[in-house]
Amino acid sequence: MNISSSRLPLLLAGLPLRLALTLAAAIAAASVWDITFGVREALALTLLSVSLRALIRLQCGFKDSLGSNSDFTLLFNNFKSEIKYALGFMTVLYLAEFPIARSVVLTFIVLNMIIQFIPFCVSQMIFVTRKGKSGLPGSGASGLTNDSQGDAASRTALVYGTGRKGKLVVDMLLTNPQSDITPIGFIDPHASGLWSYRDTPLIGGLKALRETILNRQVDLLFIAAEHKDLQHSQAVFDIAERMGVPVCVMPHIYQSTVSECRLKMFNGRPALVYSSAKEEGLSTVVKEILDKLIAGVALIIVSPLMAMTAAMIKMTSTGPVLFRQTRLGINGAPFTLFKFRSMTADAEQRKDALADGNEMSGPVFKIKHDPRITPVGRFIRKYSIDELPQLLNVLRGDMSLVGPRPALPDEVSRFETWQRRKLAVKPGVTCTWQVSGRNAIDFDAWMKLDLEYIDNWSLWLDTKILARTIPTVLKGAGQ
Repeated sequence: MNISSSRLPLLLAGLPLRLALTLAAAIAAASVWDITFGVREALALTLLSVSLRALIRLQCGFKDSLGSNSDFTLLFNNFKSEIKYALGFMTVLYLAEFPIARSVVLTFIVLNMIIQFIPFCVSQMIFVTRKGKSGLPGSGASGLTNDSQGDAASRTALVYGTGRKGKLVVDMLLTNPQSDITPIGFIDPHASGLWSYRDTPLIGGLKALRETILNRQVDLLFIAAEHKDLQHSQAVFDIAERMGVPVCVMPHIYQSTVSECRLKMFNGRPALVYSSAKEEGLSTVVKEILDKLIAGVALIIVSPLMAMTAAMIKMTSTGPVLFRQTRLGINGAPFTLFKFRSMTADAEQRKDALADGNEMSGPVFKIKHDPRITPVGRFIRKYSIDELPQLLNVLRGDMSLVGPRPALPDEVSRFETWQRRKLAVKPGVTCTWQVSGRNAIDFDAWMKLDLEYIDNWSLWLDTKILARTIPTVLKGAGQ
């Protein structure tokens, strides 16, 4: 959730304001017994709506954040957002067959708009006032202007770094029509001569930095240094700090290919975290809730089948009903995987003797006609019944319903560097590999499917994979 620390207190302040308005209206309505148009019922729904809306805003990172567009556009977009949310909220209640009168629906929409939208307008006006007094990006104020700058409303900035990152900062400032910051020069202790990028000239090194701050309006200094120049950035920071110029450090210190840079707090201190997994938010919370809910319901539904399977395994072969094996979960955390035993009790001891018959590439061991598989085991493998106990792993939080298959520690130790990234997310009972050919796909293609799932994850993708898993299981495509 990327919310600047200056905006977060103000945004959170809107929640108590909305709840206070709702409660005040509810108390006033309760004092009048003979009330019409379903106001009391509508107020109860509005209180629930405000709480849910606040949770969604927090989890989604306040995507309709304050001050990101022009005032009219921002207010219009949030007006549309509140209308859509109110209609969506009522649609959910309708699908849930919640008894609501039509008068209550209309009253709820009106009350919800008043309590949700008006406080936002007030917060927007407060934010515009506050940002006009600040010296941070996104504010419209300027200090004392230099006559050569012309427009008194425009602020100026210096950029430390003439490499790719420095050029990206200039592109960002010049391309964004909402930006009121004009880059006036580059600072680079190692560069010299006549050089410019998009009409932004090279001013010089540390001495030029001091002279520019003394003689010109400088509202902000961007530090966007390349790796080789990071060691000199402390001196640049010291000058700006002593001379009272705000410093903005661009977060992308490292050039990543799949990771996203996010601001996190550790023991009250900010830190930049690069992660290839999706950012935790409302979608991941919903995924965890659905995992446990669906797994619990599924266990109840398939419990007769599981009991029958356990009895067949016990009657036809010696050994335990459940096969327990150590697998590696998210970030390499070990856990115990549960499966119905489909092989003989000494299957692990016989594995080395069958190594020459391995039909899978990479560190994975697979044999289509494995002699260790029992007759019952062959049937339950074909229809993936042996994996039903993994629903217990889902309930315990070791696994998810959808995710890359959990790997053995021995397999992970032989992974190539890029393949280890599959452990960046929680493993799952099913994933793209299971519904795309399974053992017909070689190991590298399997790993690429897992990484593709990680990079493109969404609740909708999980839904599609689960929907494809059911016919795959019923057709007996498991091996």
